[in-house]
Amino acid sequence: MKLAVRTKQLEMDTVFEHVSSSISKVEAQLEAEKAARKAGYPIIGYVIETSRL
Repeated sequence: MKLAVRTKQLEMDTVFEHVSSSISKVEAQLEAEKAARKAGYPIIGYVIETSRL
């Protein structure tokens, strides 16, 4: 799953990629958002792409 993330409010979006083993799209998104925050991206924008492995 790829998310648009930012460290500051007026910053350009950065792509954050997270690989999840969950079969649920919602659960995978929640995992990705949690991982992005842990990596230092407090602002989560939107889902860019979801693809199956």
